Amino acid sequence: MAGANPDAEGSFRGNLRYLQAWHQAAIATFARGANPGKATAIVAEGITNSCRGDPALGKVQRKAIAIDPVQTFLVNAWGTELLLVLQEDLARSQEDWHVIALANQWAVVQSYYAVENATVALVLAQGNAKPDTHEKTRAAYAERWQGKPYGPFAVVSGRGGLDHLPNAVKVEQVHILENVGERNCWGFIDMCLRTTRQDMLHERFADARLRKRSSRLKAWGEDEKDRLTRGRKPRKKPVFPLPRLLPTERQAIDDKMRPTSFIDYLYRLRIRSNYVDTTMFTEGPGTDFEAVQMHRYLSQLVGWNLLIIEAWIRRYVGASSFAAMMDAWLRHKVAATAPGGMVARRASLLELP
Repeated sequence: MAGANPDAEGSFRGNLRYLQAWHQAAIATFARGANPGKATAIVAEGITNSCRGDPALGKVQRKAIAIDPVQTFLVNAWGTELLLVLQEDLARSQEDWHVIALANQWAVVQSYYAVENATVALVLAQGNAKPDTHEKTRAAYAERWQGKPYGPFAVVSGRGGLDHLPNAVKVEQVHILENVGERNCWGFIDMCLRTTRQDMLHERFADARLRKRSSRLKAWGEDEKDRLTRGRKPRKKPVFPLPRLLPTERQAIDDKMRPTSFIDYLYRLRIRSNYVDTTMFTEGPGTDFEAVQMHRYLSQLVGWNLLIIEAWIRRYVGASSFAAMMDAWLRHKVAATAPGGMVARRASLLELP
């Protein structure tokens, strides 16, 4: 595996550091000072306490909404997460770890869709219409958590850099080849969200150039139609090159760009896996353990995100209705006996007021 593809290895390790930074920032926020071997388990307890102490969550009133659509998207989220967490369970020995590199190509897709489906469930639980695009769902996630006491998952990146950082957090510049730790993890999150925002801007610039060319082509067609009605000879249809954007046009797009958040990074990984660079996950890990590390970070980050989202859904639909949803899901044997997923969060959610 090691050295199979140097370009893929560089990309893989950069994204492994980003995921490690999100993971480390969650530990620094919710399990500071804990024994390193127990910190991951304590994060869920810390998130539960943050939900319990969140005054905005405490003020949520139950909504008179249809439960079935909410449950449908929650089940989609839970099922997708279950597929994610079971992958490592199938590779229990180090001899089997090589399959995780193959699994990661789909793990990043599953990670995004687990959080995305849960976010849709939350939007419906609030009594709002279902988002009909990925962008609308991601925007709803970013808007919902920014400023809330949920550590790195409430942080967003705009034109001025990171916003809504936890108190006393200091962001320092980092190099992508540095090792990640508690001191510099926020610098890696800054880099992660900043480059994610740049990717999103480039997509919007490309779309704007296509629209600009389409507008010119439409204008030419209308002019040609007018000429023909006046008896002029038809012209050969010209080839319109893809136009450049003016600085003012680029600035206008940048000004309208919303802040980016954790779900946007998951979406970026999903696009990379599906359409851009599949070799990053299969040929990028230098060792089998690096592939396992990426998978563990993804699984834990998704679980922590779902815990926050589920806590809010529970408030909107009511404790009894949400408990019934969990119990219905956990009647499936695989869900009830899995090494992670909803079954690992049920007790925490039942403890919330």
